[in-house]
Amino acid sequence: MKGNGDNTKNICKSALYDFAKHLKENGVNDLRKVEKMHVLKYAHYLNERFENGVISASTAQNYLSKVNVAMEYARLDRSCRVDGVNDAGLPSRTGVAVFYKGVGVEQHQNALKTLTGRLGAQLALQREIGLRFKESCLINAKRVLGHALRTGVIRIEGGTKGGRLREFPVSSPAQIRALKIAAEIQKDHTSMVPQNMSWAQYQSQCYREISGSGVNFHGERHHYANARY
Repeated sequence: MKGNGDNTKNICKSALYDFAKHLKENGVNDLRKVEKMHVLKYAHYLNERFENGVISASTAQNYLSKVNVAMEYARLDRSCRVDGVNDAGLPSRTGVAVFYKGVGVEQHQNALKTLTGRLGAQLALQREIGLRFKESCLINAKRVLGHALRTGVIRIEGGTKGGRLREFPVSSPAQIRALKIAAEIQKDHTSMVPQNMSWAQYQSQCYREISGSGVNFHGERHHYANARY
């Protein structure tokens, strides 16, 4: 029993250290300034690390659980609590999907009613093209659209994992529609990040906005993956 207790303490220390490091990297140095969107952003960060094979499903769930408990003790409420599976698309502790994790059509449409047109356009890019959240922010939609119309190939450069170029053929009219809508919103800028905001500021705004929509970024990508495969 003692050994198990020591292991739990170690997991707790590791989780809170990891969370604190993540907060600092995102410009938050005061626990009193932590909001639910910061915990949600951390949950998505854990999911990305799981998908990249850096941590296990169990570690991702354990870390978020420890952070949730710590925030409840610190604030004496549950206002920052994040459900890993429903809010951030985290895997079960085994890493095996036991139910469909994609966002359904009705759920997607309802979410669009609560979101800005810009973030709604990004969800469409995630849903139809399979973009990661960062890719949907940093995409130059006008350039990608032009290339897709000329060559029939979608070419993703901004925000990709490891900075690697991704190319794949256009497979549906919905992909072109999603790119056209994003390009119209982007206007003369080079990405979906508003010209008056930094990437960090816009990232925080997106997580704050998505937290009350009933959907999550990974769920939109899961829809794309399920529809494709």
